[in-house]
Amino acid sequence: MRFLVACKPDAKARAGLQAIIDCIQKSGKAKFTDIDSVSDKHQLFDYAISVGGDGTILRLNRALGLMKPPPVIPFSAGTLGFLLPFK
Repeated sequence: MRFLVACKPDAKARAGLQAIIDCIQKSGKAKFTDIDSVSDKHQLFDYAISVGGDGTILRLNRALGLMKPPPVIPFSAGTLGFLLPFK
């Protein structure tokens, strides 16, 4: 499986992302690509992992350009939550 990963730029979020990557790698073959190192926007991914908030998800989708984004598995580490439902 090919995963595209995006992470909020802080130490706690990076540590969480590394724990997620380690867990997935134990289950079999997986290739991880950081959103900041994607050079070919037409590269295909099976899933995207987002550790952060709404801005991280938006940055991930913006980086993919016009291509259809893969399913995103979000992990909340944000603070504002503009895309969350209002109660």
